[in-house]
Amino acid sequence: MNWRFDRLRALPFDAVLIAVVLLAISRIFWSHIGINVSDGGQLWYGTIQTALGEVPVRDFQSYDPGRYYWGALWFKILGDDGIKSLGFSALVFQFIGMVLGLLVLRRRILKTWWALAAAGLVIWIWLGGHESVIIISAIYFAVLLVEKPSNLRHFSAGAFVGIVAFFGRNHGLYSAVAFSALILFVWLRIDRRKLPVRLCLWLLGVIIGYLPMLVMIALIPGFLHAVIEGITFNLYVARRLPLAVPWPWRPDYSHLSWEWSALAFGYGMLYLLVPISYIVAGIHLLTTRRDLRQKAVLIACVFVGLAFLDYTFSRASFAYMATTIQPALIGLMAIPAAFNQRYKRVLTIGAWAFILLVSRATVWTGRWSPYAGPVKAMVHAKVVERYHGDYDLAYREYGFVRTDIGGDDLWIDTATAKTIDDVKKLVSQELAPNEDVLIAPIWPGFYQILHKKSPVWEIYFLFPQPRGKQEEMIADLERKNVNSAIICNWPLDGRDDLRFSNTHAYMWQYLMEKFEHVDTDLLPAECQLRQKIQRQGEMPRPDHSPADVTH
Repeated sequence: MNWRFDRLRALPFDAVLIAVVLLAISRIFWSHIGINVSDGGQLWYGTIQTALGEVPVRDFQSYDPGRYYWGALWFKILGDDGIKSLGFSALVFQFIGMVLGLLVLRRRILKTWWALAAAGLVIWIWLGGHESVIIISAIYFAVLLVEKPSNLRHFSAGAFVGIVAFFGRNHGLYSAVAFSALILFVWLRIDRRKLPVRLCLWLLGVIIGYLPMLVMIALIPGFLHAVIEGITFNLYVARRLPLAVPWPWRPDYSHLSWEWSALAFGYGMLYLLVPISYIVAGIHLLTTRRDLRQKAVLIACVFVGLAFLDYTFSRASFAYMATTIQPALIGLMAIPAAFNQRYKRVLTIGAWAFILLVSRATVWTGRWSPYAGPVKAMVHAKVVERYHGDYDLAYREYGFVRTDIGGDDLWIDTATAKTIDDVKKLVSQELAPNEDVLIAPIWPGFYQILHKKSPVWEIYFLFPQPRGKQEEMIADLERKNVNSAIICNWPLDGRDDLRFSNTHAYMWQYLMEKFEHVDTDLLPAECQLRQKIQRQGEMPRPDHSPADVTH
């Protein structure tokens, strides 16, 4: 009886329950708020096309296939391809990451349920998309490897790296670097047995985990060529979108409110403290003589965190920092357990004070915070009974308006909602219902909002493309008789070289010469609707009289 009770208690019920509760809160409060027609739109469009039978990378511009097949699977299960269904697929993925993160912290780190719940809250606050889950999962498999460096765990770590590469080759590379270094560290400092055998098993695991991609390469015509072309493009072009690191001394705080000052300072400090914490912890691990297995969580966080720093600094934005900060947060929670008992209380207080301060100063700061806004609206409407207890009225006070997006009822900030409504109105006025349209450079989400399909392979025109690639897309426009284009010529990141007219100069010239400008006040500045000039003898454009237009 006692044996059964101990086995039952060892099951991760507490981790699962905490993850379910916190992610249910996410679903209730935030699944109906906001849409990103750029990055999020790219994933949404690609997942829909994948569910319809197209092949990512080959048939449309995309990341690696794993995330699209994952989303398409949930579209099929839920019987819906809306933005909320895509959000639910991400929520299930986040559930996996949260449970694995909490399982890491259950291992000799946090002894009570309330401490584990507090840790779950921190992980949840900073939890992002696929990348965050991958990083947390990498920590989990690294902990397993340090605690018991068996043949099976080396193989499992390799299989994890292969699966990660199917979701994103860059994250597969970072994970491979982390585990390669970790395996060598474990062999040098913990277990000096069978290094060649374990390396071979790890590599075999990588191959097995990457098998879905290898099968696609072997069986799908044209897929290998598209993958090689994508890798080449990433190596030589796609890393040309850096952002300056927001060091804490760079902002002019005299022109900022206290909230934005706290945000800017806290955000900038992270770019100092996170790398320094990995370096200091790494030096300690290399010089300590104590049993390193007792510090498995700290070791895992250091190796995974260091490997993903390249991603953190590759584009120094808050999204990239928030995505990769989990090793630092979990490592801070693990520090007290890695040192003598007499230092544990002080280290625990210091670690948690820093975690809570940084989380408050960054994630929860600001009137427009995606976390704070809905919570404040609910409290004002339902607790203190402002706005006559009307939740919708409270939302509007925080700058959100109700908008229909592909059949889903969402609350969106007023500026984005106006742009969406204006573009829908413009398209209904100027295009026939079944007429294709080119949308560039960074609005792929509009294809699904408008129920259109991209007429060209590229859907997110961020990087310079060679003339040959642009000629292929122009040929597609001609072959599909595309007569309309919505083109914006913004200087992305404030850089003139990233205007569409510069990154796709040949396409821009084609659109300027073959298409004419249509006067409208329904598009933002530097955006225009252009329609193909009809030459003598050409068939007229499809009729799009009001009687035929569906709204």
